[in-house]
Amino acid sequence: MSINTNLLIIGAGPFGLSMSAFCLQNSIKHLIVGKSMDFWKNNMPEGMKLRSAYDWHLDPAGIDTFERFMQVKELNPDDYRPVPIELYLEYAGWFQKQKNIIPVESMVTRLDFNEDRSEFIAEMDNGEKIVSKNVLLALGFKYFKNIPTEFSEQLPAEKYSHACDISSFSKFNNKKCLVMGGRMSAFESAALLYESGASEVYMSYRHDTPEFTESDWDWVTPLLNKMAETPEWYRDLDESEKDKIGKRFFGEGRLKMEPWLKPRLDKESINIFPNTEITEIIESGDKLKVNFNYGEHITVDHVILATGYKVDINNVPFLKSGNILEKLKIINGYPELSAHLQTSVQGLYVTSMLAMRDMGMFFGFTVSVNASSKIVGNYLIKK
Repeated sequence: MSINTNLLIIGAGPFGLSMSAFCLQNSIKHLIVGKSMDFWKNNMPEGMKLRSAYDWHLDPAGIDTFERFMQVKELNPDDYRPVPIELYLEYAGWFQKQKNIIPVESMVTRLDFNEDRSEFIAEMDNGEKIVSKNVLLALGFKYFKNIPTEFSEQLPAEKYSHACDISSFSKFNNKKCLVMGGRMSAFESAALLYESGASEVYMSYRHDTPEFTESDWDWVTPLLNKMAETPEWYRDLDESEKDKIGKRFFGEGRLKMEPWLKPRLDKESINIFPNTEITEIIESGDKLKVNFNYGEHITVDHVILATGYKVDINNVPFLKSGNILEKLKIINGYPELSAHLQTSVQGLYVTSMLAMRDMGMFFGFTVSVNASSKIVGNYLIKK
């Protein structure tokens, strides 16, 4: 069976849901495929708190916002600071119902582009085919987790985990764990490990400890609104201006940790080792002996890699099985984009992490979902 549409949205996370809402508001024929908020439900841990506040919402029309959801549910935002992930997921579910967004809960197994007909053919795991004039990849982080080779090549798979593969830290009750990484994910993983009953938690990272102070995001939304109104604006900036914006965003997002996290880390059984490197990990029975470059060693049961993500579009399975990759212009793992998030394959658009190289680091955060939807959606309307 074959289904025809104008826009196929692959991914039903925040970026995909926002794009679908824009399409519904503007009568753009589309389909959205994937399990709704799947990565958020299954790859983010219980008890996680969001760095974002209630102004980071999903509605490009600004109607069914997070703040509106809180009003409807008669919830006081001050009682939910920082925002629990469970509340954000509840908002996302409410938003879908408000907009009547119904994703097709099947997965794309192969995506091809027919140049003669200027259309895409998506093969689905339920046996159906979707033919579309345009495709938006709203993929999120799933295919891009960064696992350093010193762990993947030295350790049995059961002895280490990427942070995004842990939905609950309770399985580490009474265990000794080493967290590799020194940014938000790492520090929150350490706190959640302690709160889940880990007997000892160690952290190791190669840089100074970030400052625990509130980040200033107020300047980001106006910048993204400007990009949504005039997509070429950001692309036309000279490199020094882009670099200045990038450094400011890096400073807020990576060089600062939220102050509400610090008291959760000030525990005797949480040991933090900044400016350190691991020189060797040796299996010792069912334990791991970890040697550091300053001469000390520890013994742990498990290593948690809060080592972030590294974008490489070549890792996307349904692109590898089709003919898209051979047609794409790719730079350091990122597809080369126009100001409207269109790749070198006409009609193929990307957002979220895949857009960071050409559109800025903010596209790796949900603050950019509405700008993304407007940039792509308004361009489709004009085509």
